[in-house]
Formats: sequence, structure tokens, C-alpha cells
Amino acid sequence: MPADLLPDTLITISDCIVDRIPDRWIIDDREAMKPLKDWYIDRFTISAVDFEATKHWANEALVGGTPKWPGVFVDLEDAMRVRKNFLKNCEDLIIVGVALASDYCQDFLDDTRMQCGNYESGVSEIISKQQQLSRNGTVLGFDILAFHYDEVHNVVCNSDLVKEIAEKHSITPNGFGLYDDLSDANTGADYCNLETTGADEGLWLPWRIVRY
Repeated sequence: MPADLLPDTLITISDCIVDRIPDRWIIDDREAMKPLKDWYIDRFTISAVDFEATKHWANEALVGGTPKWPGVFVDLEDAMRVRKNFLKNCEDLIIVGVALASDYCQDFLDDTRMQCGNYESGVSEIISKQQQLSRNGTVLGFDILAFHYDEVHNVVCNSDLVKEIAEKHSITPNGFGLYDDLSDANTGADYCNLETTGADEGLWLPWRIVRY
């Protein structure tokens, strides 16, 4: 990552960079998952009792359809309740909302259907229902992201793309590692979609990031 262009701490939903809840480690009971599970328990500062409570919540909630898979909450209050009840000791945990401008929604849905067929991720389901973000959040900027199945790729994960975008288009990230203007983020996304850049698979689009 180009250290001269990026802050020490990034805010993103890319699972290449951040950890999210719920994810496989919390519901997968296979023995092979134990080292990863132990790492996450330490990462989120979860006690053994809180882990079992979080696991019970996640299994019941996912069956009930809220949250969506993976790591997508339909309702802000649910996310805040989970943080308060199970993850209160994790000091660097934040809740963010993501939104896509209406001009890009159909392109995103078409791309995910081409990739995944009938499978619908939590994000694509919410986008298809045109659900709006909860109010009273703080807009931090726009993240350049590509969704590939359940993976979310960020422009920062892709070698020198941030540097190339800055050099070619005079566009640089803000103090959160995001882009202040939709038009700038769209220009960066268009660049990532060029075959010559070698960016990760998926349709690169500008996503608004809101902190709650």
C-alpha cells in the first residue's frame, strides 16, 4: 500500500482488510476452524460466555433472515444491539452503512447474477429491494469496491492502483482511505474496470460509506 497516500487506519467493508460479524468463524463448528475461531475470539475481545451467546444469536438470526450473509445487517438497531450485548469490549469495532447510487444499482445486480447465478448475497438482496440507509449517520466518503461472490475487494488491496489513480487523475484518498467526491470515486472505479489494470474480479463501483 502506498503509505504516502493512505492513512494508518482505513475504513472499508472489504474483508481483505477488515473483520466482520457474522462470518464463517462464528457458526462453523469444524475442528479445522478452531485456530481461526480462537484468533477471532481474541481479536474481538470476546469472553467464552459471550462467544457462545454470539454464536447462538448468529445461528438463529441467520435462519430468520436478519442479518444477511455475510456480515450484513438489515436493521441498524440490530447491529447496535449486537455490539452492545456481545462485542462491548472491542474498542475498534465500528458500524458502517454502505449505499450505491441508483444509477449503478442495475449494473451491480446484473454483474452479481452473472457471477453467482441464483445465489443472492445479503448486499445484492438489499440493493434489489432498494432499501435506504438509516438516517443520522456521518458520511465518510466513497469506497471503490468490487464484489465477487461473498468477497469484497477494495482498491487498496490491488497493488499500486491507488497510486496509479492519483498519478493519472490527480485523485487522492481522504483521511479514512476513501474518496470525498462521488465523481472522483467513479473515475477511480472506471480505471479499475480496465482490463489493463489487472484489478481483482468483479464490477468496480463507488460505494458511499456512512458511520453510525
